[in-house]
Amino acid sequence: MGKINTIKSFFFRLIAVLAGILAALLLLEVLLRVIGPEYYRYSNRSFEYYTNPRGYHDLIREENGRKIYGLRVYFDKYGYRLPDNRPELHGKQPPPPGGLLGENTILALGDSFTFGTGVRYNDMYLNLLGKMLNSNGYPAYIKNAARPGDDLERIVKIHYYETSMGKYDLVIYGFMLNDFGLPGLDEIGGFEFIDYNDPRHPYNPLRKKIRLYNFVMYLLEKRKLHNVTSKIYIKAYEGEHAEKKFKLLKNLDVSSRRSGQKLIIVLFPILYDFSNYPFQGIHDKIRDFCEKEGIVVIDLLPVFSEYSADELWVNPTDHHPNELANRLTAETLYTFLTDNRLVVKEPDGRKLKE
Repeated sequence: MGKINTIKSFFFRLIAVLAGILAALLLLEVLLRVIGPEYYRYSNRSFEYYTNPRGYHDLIREENGRKIYGLRVYFDKYGYRLPDNRPELHGKQPPPPGGLLGENTILALGDSFTFGTGVRYNDMYLNLLGKMLNSNGYPAYIKNAARPGDDLERIVKIHYYETSMGKYDLVIYGFMLNDFGLPGLDEIGGFEFIDYNDPRHPYNPLRKKIRLYNFVMYLLEKRKLHNVTSKIYIKAYEGEHAEKKFKLLKNLDVSSRRSGQKLIIVLFPILYDFSNYPFQGIHDKIRDFCEKEGIVVIDLLPVFSEYSADELWVNPTDHHPNELANRLTAETLYTFLTDNRLVVKEPDGRKLKE
């Protein structure tokens, strides 16, 4: 009889413990639904999102009862999907500025950050910069030659082509840390990176329904991505690979000087965890190299780090700079250019030709 009572007592205690654990898990589930990380559905299409948290994007269409937001796009002759509200991409941009009177002709180079992925034409930092300059007595022409996915080698080729077609006074290069190329990029897997729209990561409905499960996966993915991504980026700035890229960057500056241009590097940080920024070391390498070589560099990390990274995202599933980040970039550039007299006010009393 005593043995039976002992067994019963054990089972009662076990049930009580399990009930306590279950109650704690339920409480944690409730808390995570309020303050835990969100899980999003990814469209796997550029410029398109299933959410519109800032009300910034347009409702494009509905698929299977789900609303799709973004910027309306079209395909150009090269097969690029481009927002349809950018007049220069419809052949309306002025011709190369070889025959323009005056100064302040600017060539802009870079990748999707400078191209303006995910933001409207009027919110692109180059367009904002042009408006600031022209409205304050600095007649300016800005040619945006940036393309999504361009790396340093491609950018050097574009610079050669563009400067052979017209004369520029300034070259603004929106530099991203992946412009050196990323050996081993295929090792990166997870959702906490620049662009979530990746078909390798199908939607997992359990993560939306069970927040505790999502939280565990979120922590595992973030740790893995943080370590793997940092390792890949750091590797790109070491050894012979980095030497070739630094030499290429120096040659871009030399080529610009020979063409009578001033090269300005706008150094973008990766919009990720500014409070514990894992890319600080290689970010500093670029800035220090430019300063050593006499290349003008504008470091945006101090400006952007006044905000949390997610405040600067186009969308929770797209970590390109949003309209706020573009405005901060334009304001920083305008102040730097005018304070350092890199643009001329009403050059020779003449206006730039329309």
